[in-house]
Amino acid sequence: GNHGHGDDIQVKAMPTSDHDIGVVLWVNASSTEEERAALLSDVEQMIRCAFRENTDYQVTQVFPYSRFSMGRLNSETLRKFDGLASLEFNQGDIVSGLDLPTINSLDITLNEVA
Repeated sequence: GNHGHGDDIQVKAMPTSDHDIGVVLWVNASSTEEERAALLSDVEQMIRCAFRENTDYQVTQVFPYSRFSMGRLNSETLRKFDGLASLEFNQGDIVSGLDLPTINSLDITLNEVA
């Protein structure tokens, strides 16, 4: 009963580009082990949210054909979590073409600020 054009639609997944991300979290020496564990988990989920793996946080997300600012992710994360003194990413901005940036591996290290 359909008489129009375009009755058949073909949908394909957008290509992705994998990125290995390393992060060093600098926390206050006075924080407890429980606070550090919670902070580590929360920061990981926020980074994964930026790469569209969850919707737990309100954070700038990656897009195809754009520039994703790691500096912006850094500042958004520092504003969100009071226990962080500093945050260091192992890479600069991600410039994507017609692909969606994704996380291949995420390595987070915790260090103390004296």
